[in-house]
Amino acid sequence: MDSNKYADDLDEAKASVKKLQVVAIALAAAILLCLILMLNLLGRDRTVVSPPTIEKSFWVTSDSASDSYVQQ
Repeated sequence: MDSNKYADDLDEAKASVKKLQVVAIALAAAILLCLILMLNLLGRDRTVVSPPTIEKSFWVTSDSASDSYVQQ
């Protein structure tokens, strides 16, 4: 039995596990960052549908619209 060979193999295995742990932590951080950015952007886009012909002027804000917009 060559105990030095087994010790070297064990050290290589430990180094490999340490590298994989670093990669896993980096990937988890990237996923967390993507999640935060996605939640930050959620609900920012608004789609305003206007009629083909506009008879009266109207206004639309992020949370309300004029009565003339709703009627048209």
